[in-house]
Amino acid sequence: MKTCCAGWFLLLVCNVMAMEWRTYEGLSDENVAYLRERFKTPENLKESLMGNFTSEHFLWPHETLLFKQKFGVADDILRAALLEIIHESVKVAEWKPCSIEDPEELTFAKRRLMESIKWLGVCADDSAKEFLMEIAVDDTKGEVYRDEAVDAYIRSADAQQVKDALIRFLVKERVLIDSTYFYATEAYDAAEDDPQKRAAIVSALTAAALEKEEDRGYFAKADEHFAGQDKGYAQSPQRKKALDRMNMSSGKQGAGSRLWLYAGVFLCALCATLCLMAKKRGTRQ
Repeated sequence: MKTCCAGWFLLLVCNVMAMEWRTYEGLSDENVAYLRERFKTPENLKESLMGNFTSEHFLWPHETLLFKQKFGVADDILRAALLEIIHESVKVAEWKPCSIEDPEELTFAKRRLMESIKWLGVCADDSAKEFLMEIAVDDTKGEVYRDEAVDAYIRSADAQQVKDALIRFLVKERVLIDSTYFYATEAYDAAEDDPQKRAAIVSALTAAALEKEEDRGYFAKADEHFAGQDKGYAQSPQRKKALDRMNMSSGKQGAGSRLWLYAGVFLCALCATLCLMAKKRGTRQ
């Protein structure tokens, strides 16, 4: 009887720990210390992630970074665990789009695949970035995986890499345009301590908008955001020159033109946000 009770108690503790590391709340110093030690090997980390990646609760990109920091997980350990999960999940999921009709095993495999791709954004080396790029531009793979790969690549890229990638996504290969603008803006916010990456993002989006007139509604929204974050950018001659070339500067727009522009910007941003939310949540129903 005592052995049975002890077993159930241990199982309960393990389940609570497995659940609570995803939210970082309720963990004692002892539990954190235990997990920090346990997560020093890719095998143990993979085992924990495999179970938690099937949950309907998922972590946003900034939370994955907090996870790595809180539990002291080294980049190479996390990367090895994630790539192994991806390798195993692809055997079942086969990069196919998600469906509410999927059986449980297939649903879990697809969730693990999506989460692992997203988490690579906080630990990718150059080899992993190449892997993410391959996923992002491969239109034979399910769009939800490509969406996660675009996000992870942009977050993990350095200044030159992100500039090259955005030009490739937006001009050369036309990869998930709404998602790319959305994630580029998020990456700009996250790069508060990396002015070179911020400048590279602005430069790439400006070049893309000059090249692709049909995307200027997306750019206008991003430009407004950047100008609000950086007064230097807002008043820069380079910005004024670019807006003049796109006929978007205030001096070249009447009230009616500005009204239509703002309406278009709002609709583009709303559609992009709703689409992303639907993809994120719909795959977990």
